[in-house]
Amino acid sequence: MRELETVIGEVVLSRRKRQRLTQEALAEATGLHHTYIGLIERGLRCPSARVLIALAEGLDTTAASLMASVERELAKAKSAKRPAPKKRVPRKRSTRR
Repeated sequence: MRELETVIGEVVLSRRKRQRLTQEALAEATGLHHTYIGLIERGLRCPSARVLIALAEGLDTTAASLMASVERELAKAKSAKRPAPKKRVPRKRSTRR
């Protein structure tokens, strides 16, 4: 399963790029350092709740919306990894008595 940190980073990165923000612009909006944002986006750091709220505000969204996106991505990864259920093959009945 994909790690939580990786998925959070992917969500932050995609939202930042969708808004055409650089890491420096997001850093300025959040009060975080741009290298820390880079570490989060690469999945090398797991942001605290305080940092998630700051990132959400910098991305003009809510922390709940960010985490909902993270949960959707984790659910997709989990369902993609789940093997298909095995088909039951009916047994042949014996004609002997």
